[in-house]
Amino acid sequence: MTLLARGAGRRNMASAGLAKSAELEARENQTAAAIDQAEQAQKMNTLGTGAGFGAMYGIKQAGAAKAAAAATQDAAAGVLADAAGAELAALEAGKTAAAVGEASSAVVASAGAPAATAAPSALTTVASFAAPIAIGLGAAFLISELFD
Repeated sequence: MTLLARGAGRRNMASAGLAKSAELEARENQTAAAIDQAEQAQKMNTLGTGAGFGAMYGIKQAGAAKAAAAATQDAAAGVLADAAGAELAALEAGKTAAAVGEASSAVVASAGAPAATAAPSALTTVASFAAPIAIGLGAAFLISELFD
């Protein structure tokens, strides 16, 4: 075997070794990319779960607030009906307009009725969910960073 043939054989072995090394490195890169994607997916899953818990709490609180607002409106309507009844009774008794107004004011003041509030708009309702969702996302982020 000549010196040139021996050199060509060594060059072919070196090329085959480099090709095998490049193939192993490509597999390692693919594995590392898959691990990074799995970690990112797990983080997004945690954040989504936290936001879901926050939204669930916000919806529950909005339902309670809506029920409370309905009760307040019903109470205010009842007081206003009582005041109207007092005005009607005063008018039937032949009292003056000033006396009628005083009777109405007395009924409203004695009942301590809260002012009737308008029903919340859709934007207000959605905005009321923002704080619980943000808190849920914050907690999920902290958990994600704690175990990262």
